[in-house]
Amino acid sequence: MTETALATTIQAPTCAGSSDGSIAILPVAGVPPYRFAWNTGDSIAALVRRAAETYQVTVTDAKGCRAEKIIELEEPPLLRHQINAASRWCNGDVLGQIFLDATGGTPPYRYSLDAGTTLLSSPVAQPLGVGRYAVWLQDANGCVKTATIGIPEPTLPELLVLAPSLVVLGDSVLVELLDNAPSSLTYEWQPATGVACPNCPTTRVQPLRSTDYLITGTDSLGCQLLATWQVNVQQTEQLFLPSAFSPNSDGINDTFEPFAGKGIAAIESLLLFDRWGNLVFEGRQCLTAPQACVWDGRFKGVPQATGNYTYFATVTYLDGRQVVVKGSLLLVE
Repeated sequence: MTETALATTIQAPTCAGSSDGSIAILPVAGVPPYRFAWNTGDSIAALVRRAAETYQVTVTDAKGCRAEKIIELEEPPLLRHQINAASRWCNGDVLGQIFLDATGGTPPYRYSLDAGTTLLSSPVAQPLGVGRYAVWLQDANGCVKTATIGIPEPTLPELLVLAPSLVVLGDSVLVELLDNAPSSLTYEWQPATGVACPNCPTTRVQPLRSTDYLITGTDSLGCQLLATWQVNVQQTEQLFLPSAFSPNSDGINDTFEPFAGKGIAAIESLLLFDRWGNLVFEGRQCLTAPQACVWDGRFKGVPQATGNYTYFATVTYLDGRQVVVKGSLLLVE
């Protein structure tokens, strides 16, 4: 007989280190009966419950013809896993996760957190609460690897607003949003009036009146952080008018005209009256047409007399308020 006259049936061990492999030898030539001699000392045709090893068998038939065969019984690589855990707060609840990375064994892999009662194909288990978990990894051959891992108490996330609490009407302020969320956030402002970039962590805001802003930061999982910013808007008098002028063409204080602060949206009109109540000057829309509200001390081209005059300016502020400002003006030579 020759080695090719020996048919072999091999069952490899199912797991690394297990002894459930088998080898069966079937002579297909020669004259029975056959005698078997293994390097393990066995004298049977089939070896069972065997570990990974190199086996050698010699088969002798009734005529003394011999055949030898070497069989390598191989086991799968050792089943291994790497486990990590993470946790985070999400809308008042803890979202815990366990991540598993399996190698070795015989893919595909299955995972379980209840000792194999429920097998999952996903290597990520979620959502889970804070605590310790027994992790079960099983490969296609039923080989099992277990470990214990804890899901920690997460850091409580916060959304902070860095901004002043007092703003003068017409001013804009820089607002910074700071957070310790585990992933990036998109932002929403309520109200969004006056917010230059509502979805930016840093933006300029121009509030028109005292406002309580609600800022919501949302991540890709829908987890939200809330913050409030209470800002008080100071309504200061922002119309500036000189108390005297001298229209004598000397280049100094030759005209009377209004000056508006940033909180003024429009100067609707500017009216001047002499001491007898006669209208001597009228200007409209002083911000959009500034030259229309510059008085050179003349009425119908005639220089007016030295003395006191009264002005009325109708002012509209950015917050919608409309105020009539009254004052006295001294015309001097």
